[in-house]
Amino acid sequence: MIACNMDAPAGAWAVGWSEARTMGRLVRGFVRHSTASRLANTSLGPPFPAHADGILYLPEIIYRRILNQAFGPGGWGMVPRGEMTVTKNMVSREWALLAAGRLVAVARGEQTYFDPSGVPTASEGCKSNALMRCCKDLGIASELW
Repeated sequence: MIACNMDAPAGAWAVGWSEARTMGRLVRGFVRHSTASRLANTSLGPPFPAHADGILYLPEIIYRRILNQAFGPGGWGMVPRGEMTVTKNMVSREWALLAAGRLVAVARGEQTYFDPSGVPTASEGCKSNALMRCCKDLGIASELW
């Protein structure tokens, strides 16, 4: 069973949840319900193509298409948890993946940048990186991990 501090102050889980109690309800819903049947036909698809150098790679947009196929457009989403950490050349942020109204996974995304003007683009790359890591918990493209 997943533990959740129901007495946590409002905003404890960051943007996207009005209060920590909402997170507790999502966690309890996640524990009782399974999303496996929705993903059975989408995440266990054919092997992924290799690049010329032999390294397997799946673009982030494919993860989004798989989630859209399984849950429908708007049936899933990424919710930021906490503030973005910005260092000299990297951004990092924790994200939660919600699907069918339930918490599915939590992962920290990261992305490097080389010029301060690249922080907004790096923040989007950070979200995409977290999405791919969250999809690992669903078994999507597990061959790549």
